[in-house]
Amino acid sequence: MGIARTSLPLLLLALAATASLPAQDGVVLTTSGVDRLALGGELRGRTEVRDPARPTTNVGSRHDNFGRFRVHLDARINDNVDAFLQLQESVNGGGSPSADTLHQGYANLYALFNTFDFQGGRFEMAYGNERMISADDWSQTGNAFDGARLIYAGDPFQVDFFVTQAVAGQGAAHADVQFQGLYARYNGSPVTVDAYVLRRDDSVLRFDDLTFGALARGDYEGLIWDLEAAFQTGDHGRLDAAGFAFAANAAWTFDQGFSLGAGWDYASGDDDPTDSDDGTFRQLFHYNHTHLGWADIVLWQNVHDFHFDAVFPFDDNWTVEGSLHWLMLAEDRDALYSGMGSAGVATVAGEDAIGTEVDLGLRGQINPNVEIFVGGAQFMAGDGIRANDDQFWVFGQLRIIF
Repeated sequence: MGIARTSLPLLLLALAATASLPAQDGVVLTTSGVDRLALGGELRGRTEVRDPARPTTNVGSRHDNFGRFRVHLDARINDNVDAFLQLQESVNGGGSPSADTLHQGYANLYALFNTFDFQGGRFEMAYGNERMISADDWSQTGNAFDGARLIYAGDPFQVDFFVTQAVAGQGAAHADVQFQGLYARYNGSPVTVDAYVLRRDDSVLRFDDLTFGALARGDYEGLIWDLEAAFQTGDHGRLDAAGFAFAANAAWTFDQGFSLGAGWDYASGDDDPTDSDDGTFRQLFHYNHTHLGWADIVLWQNVHDFHFDAVFPFDDNWTVEGSLHWLMLAEDRDALYSGMGSAGVATVAGEDAIGTEVDLGLRGQINPNVEIFVGGAQFMAGDGIRANDDQFWVFGQLRIIF
């Protein structure tokens, strides 16, 4: 409630301040030593229907309306300093009270000692293909982190070191998740390589683990591919972390931008719940919605996802997208780690078939400031789900950018 009481007054003050400034050539100018001050934002609404609410029998359908409003101020102080403030109001379901939050508020200092850039405050982070660290833009709140980041951006290397705390309600279930890391990239051609070590310290779950990993990406004559692998060590409560994850994807792009792709995303499960090891790979800040199916049936834990993907742009503004996912448990002695589309489901002992999902959507622009995304998913539940039932999910989203 404290955030809610302070965000709206700050927003009103920001709007009032910028409204009183003189404008020139479409840019807000100031006379207080700030080179440039820009105001922008986003208004996004989405409606969803799930039938049934989870893929089990004797469960009714669910209809939700979601909203998100963001407004930001982007201040360029001079060539070496800028600052960014972004306030966010989100509604998780029609008729629900809105939540006012500071989503981002940070300063950037450039060319420190002619070598480093520094960022401090609250900010989003997204690295690689967003399997480990994502902004999670599909959600109503996104992911945000409080802390600092030191960046070395050379040629061809970039190295980021960050010390943060995940923000409760914006990617973290509570305020006791410390997150630090070293993320390095080699910007080569035709292959780029990322390597990272990430530490999570969750005092509530009693996780204190390290994730070591690498990502390679390339583009060769229309073939775009990526390979990523990671393993975990450390403590998961009284158990020793011993999870492993792997992803391999390739897509062929043809004339007019049409592409076909295939891939395999894997995250290990625990094959022996009686020993002292936790063999389940415990995801960090993964963008599940993008990689593991739009219906959000699974997390990147104890899962195989074999998928085929297609993208067909039929003009400059509109694109049809589709994918097919075969989902299986990596270990049938471990749990199904449910996403929002399957919360509360139980598994069948000895069965590993989660199900098959088909996604189809249309994405496009009415004009540069208005985006529409409509589509849905049909999930055919497998024998691994107790009292299984197929689920149909459909959505429509409107996004206005200013």
